[in-house]
Amino acid sequence: MHKILSKISLRARYLGMAVPRYLRTGEKQPQIIFIHVPKAAGSSINRYIRHSVGPLIGNNHANLNEVHFTNDGQKRDRQILAARRVRYVYGHMAWETMEAVRQGREAYVFTMLRAPAARLRSEYFYAKNLPMKRLQVAIADGQLAAQIAEMSPLEFFTCQHPRLRLGLDNFMVRQLCGDFSMSPQTDDDWRDLLEKAKNHLHQLDYVGFQERFDDDFGEITLGAGLPQVKRATRVNTTKSLLSETASSSPIPAEFDDEVKNAIVPLIRWDLELYDFARETFTA
Repeated sequence: MHKILSKISLRARYLGMAVPRYLRTGEKQPQIIFIHVPKAAGSSINRYIRHSVGPLIGNNHANLNEVHFTNDGQKRDRQILAARRVRYVYGHMAWETMEAVRQGREAYVFTMLRAPAARLRSEYFYAKNLPMKRLQVAIADGQLAAQIAEMSPLEFFTCQHPRLRLGLDNFMVRQLCGDFSMSPQTDDDWRDLLEKAKNHLHQLDYVGFQERFDDDFGEITLGAGLPQVKRATRVNTTKSLLSETASSSPIPAEFDDEVKNAIVPLIRWDLELYDFARETFTA
């Protein structure tokens, strides 16, 4: 009951802001687009914005998770077309997909970044701790999901399966540079993508960081024209979906040196992007 009342309150407050603007100027609240980097506090943001902009019955949001249509152009086109009609769009989308949704229209577009090594550690424990049915949906590959269940950290981070590499290999740079089909082969290729990603960050309305979530959440809701709250309810998707067996198992404080060395090439360019963002977008 408390969650329902909270949702009703947020929706009423959002309408209280949106309706006067429309009556005064004829303008609707701009669309909100969240370029969601996996394991960077996105679930907490998504729930709050969905509850704010969505009707009490039905949806006014769209989830564009490119993992599920990387090789299906028709599905991508259908989802983009549907996303243009809703108030809030979020998901693990690449930059070009965001641009295809926005189409040059007014929109509030933001992202949240996270320290690359911490993000990969979270990715591993998320994948290892999800119940199998959930993992199969998240990975969109039942055979790979079964393999992941048996992987050690070293096997996980050195696996060459394209689907797994998609989420691990300098994901933030590839997500923000253009599209996931890019396959850099040399350092010069990666530098080009890194520069594109940096330039795109400058075009966003807000760049936040998982490590300073509360402050950035307040700025994002203010900029997006959403109801203000003192503190956002934190949602930990990993903990909420843990299997009973996994939830009773302790999580190691850190990986051993061999695993850390395996992670180094997977975050090399993401780390440069992250350091650039911290220097550029924090006071």
